[in-house]
Amino acid sequence: MPEFYDVPAVFTAKRNKQKLLLGLRGILWGLTADRRLNETEILFLATWLKSNTALNRDRDFQAIQQAVEAVLEDGIITADEKDELYALLQKVFRDADDDKRPQDTDGVVNLLLGFLQGISADNHLLDKEIALLAHIVATDSASVIWPGNLLNKRLQRIIEEGSISDEERGELLGLIKQITGENFTETGLAVGMATKVFADGDVMSIFGKRVCFTGKFFSDTRFNLEQQAKALGAEPVKSMSKMVNVLIIGGLASRDWMFTSHGRKIEAAIKARNEGCNIQIINEEDWVRIASEPL
Repeated sequence: MPEFYDVPAVFTAKRNKQKLLLGLRGILWGLTADRRLNETEILFLATWLKSNTALNRDRDFQAIQQAVEAVLEDGIITADEKDELYALLQKVFRDADDDKRPQDTDGVVNLLLGFLQGISADNHLLDKEIALLAHIVATDSASVIWPGNLLNKRLQRIIEEGSISDEERGELLGLIKQITGENFTETGLAVGMATKVFADGDVMSIFGKRVCFTGKFFSDTRFNLEQQAKALGAEPVKSMSKMVNVLIIGGLASRDWMFTSHGRKIEAAIKARNEGCNIQIINEEDWVRIASEPL
């Protein structure tokens, strides 16, 4: 006899289908963001469609799948075929976008994750794609939830500077690929979230404190974060010791985080705290909050 809190299988299947549809909607948004399609993006879409057979009965899904199969049938993708497929994807996205955009957390996250998959499918980020992503995470409800809240600050800085270096572009692409990685545990995101259990949420200021950053960060480069800390009156240091007041943990951790300096710094901070040292540990979301507060 099922327990009272069991979720009916039909309800779960329907909810999962809705998530997939939002993911597809986001992918179409991302693929058409630069107003063109290339071969790599088409192959990515073909693979995604084959991997998500739960949507086989959806009419839009069927139309896109048939169009993609027709394009790939002879092994040659012509410019006209790209244009026709682009027009179809744009039409499907716009028709779906006529409906109200999701406001619930799951819906917003799935739409954003799909968009991130779409813009990074060809392993390159164009200025148009970066600008649209910056707009999305700054103005939509995505700005207050993961991963939009952590991407927002970095992207706004890029937009304010008016240009992005090849190094920054590559780093941003790497972050996006880690966020959208299909194997959640392999990307380290599961660990990145798990490190939140160590965090103190009551740190209000780092003025006059010695701080140490560890791990990989969504919001900015390590160098820029250290400069921000200096501007807030803190002293950033490279190594963890009992003299550190605040350890700041990045939102992205490597899969083998326990065996890296990232894990050792957390371990050292916890050990020192247990020995009576006044060391606080905060995660990246709290850092973004502190760094955003007016001086």
